[in-house]
Amino acid sequence: MEKQKSRLRKVKRGYWRRKKQEDARRMNAQFELDPGRVYSDFRRVIDDHSEVAKPKYVHGQEDNESQRNVFSNAEEATTFWRTLWKAQGAGNVKAEWLDEVRDAIREKVPVPPEKNFELSAKQAEKVIMKKRNWSAPGPDRIVNFWWKRANCLHVGIVRAFQVIAQSDQDVPLWFTEGRTSLIPKPGEFSSENQRPITCLNTVYKWFTSCLLEPVNSHLEDYDLMEGEQHGAKEKCSGTTDNLLIDRMVCQDS
Repeated sequence: MEKQKSRLRKVKRGYWRRKKQEDARRMNAQFELDPGRVYSDFRRVIDDHSEVAKPKYVHGQEDNESQRNVFSNAEEATTFWRTLWKAQGAGNVKAEWLDEVRDAIREKVPVPPEKNFELSAKQAEKVIMKKRNWSAPGPDRIVNFWWKRANCLHVGIVRAFQVIAQSDQDVPLWFTEGRTSLIPKPGEFSSENQRPITCLNTVYKWFTSCLLEPVNSHLEDYDLMEGEQHGAKEKCSGTTDNLLIDRMVCQDS
């Protein structure tokens, strides 16, 4: 009887050892594809065991959560959103009032300067260092963490950014591509009750962030930004400011 118990304990220890190895391999593979999800799982475990000194990672819980809401017919959801994404507008591009708007814009907005776009490696590094390391990447699946540490590539990337900014030709499609995910809204789980979020390639977001400083300088030099503008404005949270304004109006009324 004692020999059988000892044999059973060895089998049990071997089972848990193999299970831990399988979990480690699965987590390493997931980290290569989506590091942000691995870190979010860790945060969820810490939040669920905030009162425990050593939180225990529960395998399979994140898989159950991800499979809780799954489209029974993926083609139906794809067809629904494809009609919105690829539909072309039916507006009248030759309307007379558009000419009036263009003339008003020409009077207000000066002609952009023709000087070349200049960007140094230090400026580009300063921009990328402000990015979050593990922000969700686009189809290239390269997170900002690796761009920050690929110092030998920074000079070539800056040179490519300058060529793109000064060229009149369209950039390659892969440069501006995005990966869209559907986030379920509260209520019924259906194709139309989703909130699409598109993650662009991190190198493209790096490029547009490098353009932000000269664009903001142009807006400030010619006073083109309205004072009431809060969205898409540097050092300004449009949502927070508008909520504070609404609160003041409600309290004073």
